Amino acid sequence: MEESAATNNQQLNSIIPKQTPKFSPSLIATFVLLVVIGAVAGFFLGKSLAKPRPAPVPPIAKITPTPTPILPSLTPPINISLTPTPIVKTTPTIQKWKMWKGIGVSFKYPYSWKANEPVSTIVKPKSGGFYQQSFSSGENMSLGLFTKIRLQKNDGKYVDLEEEFNLPNKYQISIGGKVGLRADYADLYNPEVYNLVAETLLDDATIIGIHLIVQPANATSIEKAKSIFNQILSTFKFLD
Repeated sequence: MEESAATNNQQLNSIIPKQTPKFSPSLIATFVLLVVIGAVAGFFLGKSLAKPRPAPVPPIAKITPTPTPILPSLTPPINISLTPTPIVKTTPTIQKWKMWKGIGVSFKYPYSWKANEPVSTIVKPKSGGFYQQSFSSGENMSLGLFTKIRLQKNDGKYVDLEEEFNLPNKYQISIGGKVGLRADYADLYNPEVYNLVAETLLDDATIIGIHLIVQPANATSIEKAKSIFNQILSTFKFLD
């Protein structure tokens, strides 16, 4: 039985032909192309992975401003009133002063002062000048109005007022709208006497001046005398 089965199998194998698998050229080309693409992709992927990546930038912290605290208002409000400093008047008002007129000028002087008897004529001695009018304060001051002839040079021209006004600490001022000179100084021979002198031109040939004398002189009396002298000069006018 076994021998007959084997014989039958051999007969069947001889009848059925053996088939060998076949591969087409297009299939082989596609396979090669896929291999090449995979190799190229793997090369670039490996290169990108090998490239160092930049370190991540930390996020910027957001700064939130601290709100300014609002202080509570004072209730009720505090009202502060300042007491004005009183103004001390050291001299009388100029409006109440007396007016003096003469020899082409006018000015005011303190009401309590006394005008002495004036000189009736203007005398022009060779020595220079003299007082035309004097005033007494009744205290430690006296005022004098004087005139003097201007000095002349050899050529007949007059000496400049600044050169002739040979007094210490002199400086320029305005007297009745004219240029004048003033000097405030202590007496060289008597330290208790303080002088305030101002001069200007009365005309081309004549100088007119005011001289205030303080005696005895101290810091308080000198400051008071300067204030009175300034006010007298402020009222000085030349008459037409």
